[in-house]
Amino acid sequence: MWSVSADPLRFQEAAEWFRGKVPLLKGEWGQLTQEARRRAFTAAGVALLDRLALLHQSVLRALEEGTPLEEWRQEALRVLGGRWSYGHLETIFRNNVQAAYSAGRWDQLQDPAVRRSHPYLMYDAVLDARTTEICRARDGVVRPADDPWWKANWPPLHHNCRSGVRALTRAEAERRGVTQTLPSLPPQEGFGLSPAEEEWVEGYANGQRDAARLPWAPAFAGEPPTWRSYGLPGRLDSTPAPGDLLPTLAEVGEARFLALLEERLGGLPALLVDPTGLPVLVDRGLVGHLKGDGRERFLAWLPDLVQSPQEVWLLPLQHERRVVFRQRYLKVYREGRDRHLVLSAEVHRGALVALTFVESRDYAYLQNQRVGFLRWVAK
Repeated sequence: MWSVSADPLRFQEAAEWFRGKVPLLKGEWGQLTQEARRRAFTAAGVALLDRLALLHQSVLRALEEGTPLEEWRQEALRVLGGRWSYGHLETIFRNNVQAAYSAGRWDQLQDPAVRRSHPYLMYDAVLDARTTEICRARDGVVRPADDPWWKANWPPLHHNCRSGVRALTRAEAERRGVTQTLPSLPPQEGFGLSPAEEEWVEGYANGQRDAARLPWAPAFAGEPPTWRSYGLPGRLDSTPAPGDLLPTLAEVGEARFLALLEERLGGLPALLVDPTGLPVLVDRGLVGHLKGDGRERFLAWLPDLVQSPQEVWLLPLQHERRVVFRQRYLKVYREGRDRHLVLSAEVHRGALVALTFVESRDYAYLQNQRVGFLRWVAK
């Protein structure tokens, strides 16, 4: 039988790409657009999100350490409990390891030097009794590296796919012949999309301000779930304010404001852990995104908002092929008229970064933030 292991010597890029996947239950995953599904990790039959997150971490370790399938299967059984068939766990392992390696391969092939020396690609299937017609029909297909065909035909193309892509020089492509008639049999649903350049975005370093101006839309195939979908009350109760506010930037200047914020948070950068177990990174870059319009005062309440929110929502957003997952922390504070605080943070490699902080007295605004996948609700 063909053996499989996660070989860390093949691509560091594979683990980096896989680390950015966000665990979602199968039913949640099925509500997303095809592009958003690429950025999510799921496994059929896993009904608890915490176990799914542990399973994601186990596959990531396998990619980093080169764990063979059988050794990983034993760890997966400890994580999941109960009785899981060998075939089911093998499919989870193969699908995710192959997708990660394939994404890493794609990233390597985008290097301009590689594109110049090897301007063609060839689909390379493993031909044996297990080869599907989907891959058999594509084996040996040669097309330019920038041909749009690759965007919808990048392996894996189905469950347990073993195919890859080879880079060819111009002479090699001419010797083999560039394919003119392409196969019509489509990939299995949910497979075949190539990575997008945006899947390798690095948080602040790639311009969070520019990203904020993009026309993002919820990355759902249909209508996104809302607070009504989860049977939640129509209004959140107000809670006592957790202390005094900070002065504004205009009142004390940036240097003094940062010093006061650092004092309130116990140092910068500060790492706050939310009720779902995700860390929220707060650093000096956050202040650079504030407009100095007075809302920066409410950063004094940030630890309470992150660590004791009333609701936490995970919202996938999409612009063209770029997909981000933003987690929103909601809470209503009682101070004169109720103040509604919303913290929106982008999920990046297992942590929450690129914070956007909004304070409003408009309850309709708060209601519009109660959309996506509910991750936490205060009891």
